[in-house]
Amino acid sequence: MAKLTGFVYMLLLLAAQPLVAQCQLLEIAGAVGGAAIVAVGAPVILGAAGFGAGGIAAGSLGAKLMSAAYTAKLGVGVVSALQSAGAAGLGVFSYFAGAAAGAGAGHYAGSYAGGNKDERGKC
Repeated sequence: MAKLTGFVYMLLLLAAQPLVAQCQLLEIAGAVGGAAIVAVGAPVILGAAGFGAGGIAAGSLGAKLMSAAYTAKLGVGVVSALQSAGAAGLGVFSYFAGAAAGAGAGHYAGSYAGGNKDERGKC
């Protein structure tokens, strides 16, 4: 419930910005899309890589990453963070980061992508 409350709060903050209506809609759509991609895509990708609730699956990409990280003594924190995300799920900040990236993509789409040169940068 806290994840949903934080996401709704972030959307309200985004909606309160004085932006052109089209740009604002693109940013909100991007934020919702970015958060949805994180919410749906991250668990699927982490599970497919072998990072699950029961630990790192033997013979998976996660096991190979763990072996390489501990052998080279580099990237151990990354493997630990992936394992934690696979076991316990993502934190609220991950959804905010996905929403922020999506909002940025929506703003870019409204400001710079497509259209004629006179209309670019109006958002």
